Amino acid sequence: MDVNGPNSSALYTFMKNAPDMPPKAAGFDVSWNYEKFLLDGDGMPYARYGPAEDPWVAAEADIRALLGLTPDVTATANAHAAPRSALRVSTKCN
Repeated sequence: MDVNGPNSSALYTFMKNAPDMPPKAAGFDVSWNYEKFLLDGDGMPYARYGPAEDPWVAAEADIRALLGLTPDVTATANAHAAPRSALRVSTKCN
């Protein structure tokens, strides 16, 4: 599946160009494998994380905000116990 360029999958084109993406990320190509997108409950892109970021640290505040939870300093310690596959979208650059 192509994630960049003229043959980019419609899904990745949509996620990369979503109007609510942060300006530094909107429209930019997926840079490398394991870049992640966090979608909200309606399937709209909410945040994007680069391959060097640990998503379980970087995304914690965003996930809590989507769930309507207040920040919790103990959540980081418990994050590794949560099922990860439900939030992970990994990519393969072509």
